[in-house]
This record gives sequence, C-alpha cells and structure tokens, in this order.
Amino acid sequence: MLSDSQVWSKTFHMVCSASRCMSIVQDILQRRDELQKAGKAPPAAHASKRPIFVWEPVPDLCTPEEQDKFFAANKVVDVVSPNHMELGMMFDHPGWTEESQLGQQLVQSITDSGIGPDGNGMLVIRAGKDGSYAYSKSGKIWLPAYHQPDASGAKTVVDPTGAGNSFLGALAQGMVTAGREPFQVIGSVLSNSESWKKAIESWGNYQHYPMALICATVAAGFVVEQIGVPQIDVDGNGKELWNQTEFTERVRLYTQRLLRTLEESPQRLLLVN
Repeated sequence: MLSDSQVWSKTFHMVCSASRCMSIVQDILQRRDELQKAGKAPPAAHASKRPIFVWEPVPDLCTPEEQDKFFAANKVVDVVSPNHMELGMMFDHPGWTEESQLGQQLVQSITDSGIGPDGNGMLVIRAGKDGSYAYSKSGKIWLPAYHQPDASGAKTVVDPTGAGNSFLGALAQGMVTAGREPFQVIGSVLSNSESWKKAIESWGNYQHYPMALICATVAAGFVVEQIGVPQIDVDGNGKELWNQTEFTERVRLYTQRLLRTLEESPQRLLLVN
C-alpha cells in the first residue's frame, strides 16, 4: 500500500500483531531492495541505511499464546513497545512493574533474546502516569511522565487517548534526527551531570536514544491536555506553537526537572538497584 517514496521513509511505526509486523518489515525491505536494483533509490547515503522500525503490539494479541511470535518479531524491529499491562498479559501476569523481581527477570529475558538485527534494539515499556521504562542490552532508564500532580494533587491530564501513539511517533523521529535543537537543549541542561554522562555512556553507540525518549515524553504530554489533537499555531516570529507553547521550551522545562531528580536520587532515574 505504500508509494515508492513512502517505502524510503527513515522510520516506520507499526501497531499490529507479531505476524503482521514481521510481514511488513520483510515487505518494506524487499521493496527497497527491488527499487535500488531498478535504479529508483534516493541518494546513496539515505538508501544505504536500514530504516528504524518501531513496533507497538496490538493489545488483543498480548497473550501467552503469542509469546514465541513476540520474541521472533522483536528480532526484526529496532524498538518494541507494549504498555505495562500488555506486557504482563503477554506472560500471563496481571501487569508489569519494575520494582518486582519477576518484572526485572522478564525484561532481562527479552533483552537477552535480542531486539533488532544486531540484538541492540530497545524495549520501551509505556506505563501511563508512571512514565516509561527503556532497556537495551547495555542501557536502561526510567523517565517520568511530563505531567505531574500540581500542589493540590490534581492532575492536568484531560484525555490520554493517543498518547502512546504520539510517544512512539516522536521517539521514532528522535532516533533519526539527533543533533537538532531539542537535543541541544537536553545536552546543555544536563552537561554538568556526572550521573547523566555515565548513563549515556552505557548506551554505547546509541547515546541519542535516551534523548529521543525525552522528546517522546514531551510530545505525549501535549496530546493528553485536551480531547482531540493539540492546537497548532505559529507566533509572530514564525515559530510553531503546540497549545501556545514551543516544543523545545517544554523539552527544556522537562529536562530541568530531570536534572533535579538526578541530583536527588540518580538511582531512581537510572534504574540502579
């Protein structure tokens, strides 16, 4: 169903079964190969790179019967991202928590089995109001949700519909656009944090992934503030505003909050036992 130009996208975000996921990846890579042989590929630098595949398992098929297919699909994607309830259901548990030994063992078994063609892909567990947990073979990090209760304990979330899709769409974008302004802001705010430097180093050649996760968290924060999509405007300087706020400014505010967490309890953010 994709046009020739769409087949050359740098990222693909899929919400489907494990079987469908593997079929989509195979078909896209095959079509790219065929187009390249036919001389219909874009510039070599783009055509030579494998796209980023982000897979969101469809909730209805997060069942124990799908486990083998789940592990098989993980090997062809770069990111697999069930939410915490779906991951628990997949392994016949009521849910998943990072604090439990069972939860940690489950994560270990998934990352050990390999995510992505080189085994260095990422498991991202979306946990709603509790943020997200990301794991690779070498790195791990917890990021709180953008919106936190205010002083009265009230929450600023109106409707969570679409937050997970937006989170993963922004994550995919961040994984292929390292170096742009939001990343520069994150780097500037956290530049003097030794804990952050150690955390980033543990991700090896994928040090931009935690930054992409920060951008994903902020993007999801815009989606939950109203029923429907965020309001998009342009200010007098030609800058795009989401709900009257610049995306990069929210990245700055969120990262400053992360810095305080790192200073107060780095083990919490970096999932150090």
